[in-house]
Amino acid sequence: MKVTAKEAAGHLTELIERAASGGEVVIAGAKKSVRLVPCSDDESQPVFGSAKGLLRISDDFDEPLRDFDKYMR
Repeated sequence: MKVTAKEAAGHLTELIERAASGGEVVIAGAKKSVRLVPCSDDESQPVFGSAKGLLRISDDFDEPLRDFDKYMR
């Protein structure tokens, strides 16, 4: 469904319901058009420790680099 911005102002609730149920809604402005798409209400939070075991730091991580000696003076 394609509507003008003026038409959308009067029927916004209906357009939101249509987009939320999977329908296509395009609002045509004077110069650009926008598409209404559903978004997730689930704002997931990061889980502490969820990356455990995914990263490995080598034993020599903090040792100076061999080819970096000339910059260490």
